[in-house]
Amino acid sequence: RAYEEWRLIIFDGFGSHVDLTILEYCLDHRILPFYLPAHTSYILQLLDISVFSPISTYYVQEVNKLRVPVDKDQFPNLLARAHHKAFTKENIQAGFRATGIYPYNLQMILDTLSLPEPSLPPREPSPP
Repeated sequence: RAYEEWRLIIFDGFGSHVDLTILEYCLDHRILPFYLPAHTSYILQLLDISVFSPISTYYVQEVNKLRVPVDKDQFPNLLARAHHKAFTKENIQAGFRATGIYPYNLQMILDTLSLPEPSLPPREPSPP
C-alpha cells in the first residue's frame, strides 16, 4: 500500500526464501529486495540492535507506570505504546549504521565477525 513510494524488504540470504516469482512481485510493486549474505544474518541483525532492544525497554517503562500487575487485557495497549516509541525512522536508520550496512562500512562488519588471529604451527627444532 505504499502506492508510488519504493519499500525495502530484507531477506537473510537463505536461498529457499526467494524465487523468480517473488522477485517479479517485488519489482512490480515497487519493493526493493535486499539480500544479506548467506549465514550472516546473526551478525547483521539491524532491527535487533536498534528496535527490538528499545521496544523491550519501553515496554518495561509502560508496565512500571501502571504500578499494578499486567493482565492480558492491558498487554496489547502497553505493547502498542512501546512499539510506537521504538519503531521510529531514527531507530531503524541507527540499525543500518550500527551494522555497517548503510553507510557501507566493511571494517565494522568484519570486526563483528571476531575471527581468531591466524597462528603458525610450532617450529620443529633444527637438526644439530
